[in-house]
Amino acid sequence: MYSSLPTAVRADRGGFVLERRRERISASGSRSVEQDVIRLDRLTGNELESEARAAGLHPAGRAAVAATDDYVGSEVVLLRA
Repeated sequence: MYSSLPTAVRADRGGFVLERRRERISASGSRSVEQDVIRLDRLTGNELESEARAAGLHPAGRAAVAATDDYVGSEVVLLRA
């Protein structure tokens, strides 16, 4: 079993810091728990497509995810190899 539970999200210098509690339980019952922290840059769709091209990926459209009471909404950039 693998579980990743977000514990905090903070705005940080043009991006976001995500903190997660990650837990693994093997088939034999061995358990490990660790804290994980990752920083994500805030990018526009155009910036992400440009970085994707530099990595050998190709833009394949965009999709909008509407805002709700629990979600701010977003634009999803689709990429293909």
